[in-house]
Amino acid sequence: MELTNVVTIFIIVLVCGFFIIFFMSSNISAVTESGKLLPDSNIEITGVAEITPIPPSDDGPYLYNIILPLTIEHKGKWEYGNYVEIAPLITFKGVDTIPDIGTFTMLVTDQSIDVEMRATIESNIGLIREERAPYDSQMKEHESILIETEDEGNFLVTIEDIYELMPTKVRFSVECETDKKTIELVEWRFCQEGSEYSEQYEYCERYMDMCEGSIRIALMDTAALASKRVNEVIIDAEGGKPFHPAEFVEISLWETGCSNDYDNFDELRLDCMDYFMGYASIQEVKPSA
Repeated sequence: MELTNVVTIFIIVLVCGFFIIFFMSSNISAVTESGKLLPDSNIEITGVAEITPIPPSDDGPYLYNIILPLTIEHKGKWEYGNYVEIAPLITFKGVDTIPDIGTFTMLVTDQSIDVEMRATIESNIGLIREERAPYDSQMKEHESILIETEDEGNFLVTIEDIYELMPTKVRFSVECETDKKTIELVEWRFCQEGSEYSEQYEYCERYMDMCEGSIRIALMDTAALASKRVNEVIIDAEGGKPFHPAEFVEISLWETGCSNDYDNFDELRLDCMDYFMGYASIQEVKPSA
């Protein structure tokens, strides 16, 4: 085969690949709290979350009662017959569970319906806790810590994901009143000067200017990947603005069929994306006194 033909075929493959990736990415409209992509949806979910710890615990495991009064609205044209049967999944503090409602039915004549879902979740992760800067201790995957500075500013630091080996990688989200950033770190020994990994892994610590303040996160030591825990992370901050974050409960909706066999969000994303119907992150509302 002549060289020009090979080059032509190569260019065609590249162009086709570009358009495939473009159209796939253009179908993405939702992102979970942990940054996982979901496809486009005609379902809009709104409502509030009521979260009650039972009983309060300082060291876990933690038990939560969750109530979600929701409005589910369909926008666009139904692609079903007379109705669709929907299986919901609730995710909170790294735990997935099927709510008490089980499945429910939405008629194609329904523009929107109101449903209330209840669930009890047991997790090793507590609610957002407050710590003064500097913080130097452990953190678990999905745990959130509100760091308070000497200037009464606040930064919310969450471990979104702990993954891979050699080195274990940790994805943090850092949020303040008007900004949110996501960073990825590996533990300190992989970055320090003289390490065989130092040129490959640049980020063991990160400095960020946010909300009229600054924050530094340094990942000093990770536990075994299976433990989903960081043995030592240093978080220091100064300045910033007062910030009072809320808890969020994630809700995803799936057409019954494939989803009947699953109660795990990651497995549903892997095996049942053709059955995906909608997703929302629902903010907690404190009950009035």
